[in-house]
Amino acid sequence: MKLLAHATRNRIEELELARRAGKRQAAPFSKGEPKSDPRKPGRKPGEDYGRKAHRAVPVHADEEIQVFLPGSCPDCGGEIEGRRVENQYQQEIVRKTRVTCFKVHVGHCVDCGARVQGRHPQQTSDALGAAASQIGPEALSLATLFNTSVLRTSKQQQKDSIALLSNLMRSPRSYVLDIIPPRASPN
Repeated sequence: MKLLAHATRNRIEELELARRAGKRQAAPFSKGEPKSDPRKPGRKPGEDYGRKAHRAVPVHADEEIQVFLPGSCPDCGGEIEGRRVENQYQQEIVRKTRVTCFKVHVGHCVDCGARVQGRHPQQTSDALGAAASQIGPEALSLATLFNTSVLRTSKQQQKDSIALLSNLMRSPRSYVLDIIPPRASPN
């Protein structure tokens, strides 16, 4: 009899916990106790990392812009000694895709040792190395326009918009204008 009462009490406690867990707001996706030995979050080192990808460096540049070091260290105002010049590529969509290679001068402050690099107003980023190839401001604006207006439509219209953007990114503007369907006139 005591065994039955004890089992009944345990079952009531389990049901009460389940009822409370169903009303709890803090962890709506909780599926019980966490794993005792969970996997470490984030990218895995070595072979388990997965595909290491970044934008490919373009094969040519339509324009080269020298981005010289500033006159003094922005941190302390000290003298800057140049060390090297690194390339940063920016692709922009105009009537045709135009690639600009910024010759970014990199140096260090003689007084405080801080790393300093030049900056040009047309650059969209300070990134160099693996992240040195970016999309330009006009292409980013176009992508934002597609994302906020065109892509918030039916599935078929989304497919058409993605195809249009894809063609736009590799075609002259005149070709793209030929494939844009005319707008229906309002009644």
